[in-house]
Amino acid sequence: MRRFIGNVNLSSLEVSFTPEVSHHIKVVRLQRGEVIEVLCNGLAFTYKVEENYPLRLSFVSQNTKMARELDFKSVLLCPLLKKDNFEFCLQKSVELGVSDIYPFLSSRVIKRVSKGEFESKRDRFEKIIAEAVEQSNRDIVPILHELTEYKDVIKTEGDYKFIAYEEEAIKGQKLGFVPKREARILSLFGPEGGFSDSEVYLAVKEGFTCVSLGKRILRAETAMVNMLSVIDFIGE
Repeated sequence: MRRFIGNVNLSSLEVSFTPEVSHHIKVVRLQRGEVIEVLCNGLAFTYKVEENYPLRLSFVSQNTKMARELDFKSVLLCPLLKKDNFEFCLQKSVELGVSDIYPFLSSRVIKRVSKGEFESKRDRFEKIIAEAVEQSNRDIVPILHELTEYKDVIKTEGDYKFIAYEEEAIKGQKLGFVPKREARILSLFGPEGGFSDSEVYLAVKEGFTCVSLGKRILRAETAMVNMLSVIDFIGE
């Protein structure tokens, strides 16, 4: 069943979509009689397509059982990578179940922008997140937090806090834990240039555990997928 993010009037149960979502619906060519889900503020509603153009929907039911999310919060601390790689990380992290994304600048980030420049692209970033939510049938829309500095992002609260560090590949300490329900698990990985020794030291002081993602050195975006995939697997 296809899922789209929309705005449902809880009194009339009428649904409306943004122009971007409306365009997406038109592109996928919904068929008369097809049943879809509309996600609104963490609630899912089922509608039947009565007419496809112009779109006319009839309410079927509200879905009370939402079981597509992890039992805990998977939180991503994501460096500001080069454009395509950062957007890739937004998309794939949503598919892998994150609840929050904290973008940051560290000493070896190649693409440096101001908070204002980052916010000017927020609409695009949030569109990527929304499309990934629809594609993966998520129950919630993850929060993209404001761009911050490394020294601040490592102060993010979490019950489990992991930093992927290439030097740990030699020691071989793997990512592993028994998650508590409703816990916050932080995943921190570095930019294209990796972390400096001092940055790793600061993270450890803030309670992060250095973990290995294998014996090979991974690209930044590959490290993110690897790390979140393990957490997603554990959470299942």
